[in-house]
Amino acid sequence: MTPPKVLIISTGSRSCDNDLPIRKRKRTDITSVNEQQAPAQTSNCPQYLNTRMTPGLLMQFIKSNPSEQQITDITSMDFDGLLKLKTDKVPGSLAYWLVSTFDTCSCSLMDEKLRISDEDIHLATGIPMGTNKIDLASTSDKCERFLEAKRVWLTQFGNDTKVRTKQILDKIIEQRGGGVDLKRNFVVFIVSSFLMGVRSATASLRILKSLYEIESVSSFNWCAFTRKQWVESVDVWQRNRDPNALFGGPIMVLVIPR
Repeated sequence: MTPPKVLIISTGSRSCDNDLPIRKRKRTDITSVNEQQAPAQTSNCPQYLNTRMTPGLLMQFIKSNPSEQQITDITSMDFDGLLKLKTDKVPGSLAYWLVSTFDTCSCSLMDEKLRISDEDIHLATGIPMGTNKIDLASTSDKCERFLEAKRVWLTQFGNDTKVRTKQILDKIIEQRGGGVDLKRNFVVFIVSSFLMGVRSATASLRILKSLYEIESVSSFNWCAFTRKQWVESVDVWQRNRDPNALFGGPIMVLVIPR
């Protein structure tokens, strides 16, 4: 079976350094990768990428008929571009090819013919590309403010420390009146299911360290954060040398179904 045809957005050369200054520019190139460019599958090559980072749960929210207030609150954070998603599936065979062939050093595909930049991710997803850097809590973070934020957030789920992404989705759907909790839950949900997943498909609580002031969410460079997660996830997957290994990176930011 040949890979499905998707769009890979590229706007030119860019270093893989996430701390480079941002230069806004117009889209200059949209390249379609199809069965002529992607390698044929072989008996030694899995046909699909093994990943839990699919748009399925996000599509469930979109199809739940969000209230006007929910949409307004999500728009206020500049995450409304994600509500325009039209698919609930990852094109598995092409996703496998992308992860297998991506060069993490040059942040590019196809011998640097396609470079992936922050602007590309912004064009593909519409997520904010602000100027502030996202701060993640460490796995052993003892910051009192972070620990309190985590404790308060977990009370929504009976203080269970292993909150699954489906539970966050259900909570968001319930919060039709919007508000601060809806905003924070939506960002945690997007990070956990779309941008920076964990193997257990549970909430990525480390992001709470950047969500103290929820009104500042749009000031962060979510595109640089996403690109960093992509590069690190691909690097881990490639070094694993197991083609069936679970991929936890933001695969959907690179594939846009027609």
